[in-house]
Amino acid sequence: MKPRFLSYALGLGLLAATATRMSAQSPPPSEPRTLTVVVSETLNRSAEGVSTYAAIEKVFTRVLSRQGWPVKVEVTRFASNNPDYDLELDVFFKSFNFETPDNLTVVAWFTLYDHGKKHDFGLLKFQLNQRPLDKRQDGFEAALRGEALLAASKVGPVLFPPSSSH
Repeated sequence: MKPRFLSYALGLGLLAATATRMSAQSPPPSEPRTLTVVVSETLNRSAEGVSTYAAIEKVFTRVLSRQGWPVKVEVTRFASNNPDYDLELDVFFKSFNFETPDNLTVVAWFTLYDHGKKHDFGLLKFQLNQRPLDKRQDGFEAALRGEALLAASKVGPVLFPPSSSH
């Protein structure tokens, strides 16, 4: 009975050593790059300004995370003590305007920095035509979603160019 136990123990030891050697040879999974969205908006001391940034953060994180890109998305406010990020999308909100009671327009300037290389997308404008019974707050988030999708349509081809089939 002892020889059988000994061969079982040796087999387990050999299996454990092989697994350890294989895990040491395989490279660790690489961390996805982080796309940091740095938001600049006009200074506003009202409570509405806080909810504006919260809506921007929520919508841009959701839209950019759902693009299927191998990046992690983080959104932060512009501040003088922000570090330079390897992959940074600067968003300068110019205006949120109701041009008519049912037409919300969002205008922002977008600049992407990829390891110091600048890609200036300029002003992107999204207009949302709301129906009379739509809630104004829902329209604001829908307009932000449209602006984020416009940004994604510019950023995606730069970071992940389509492969040519030639």
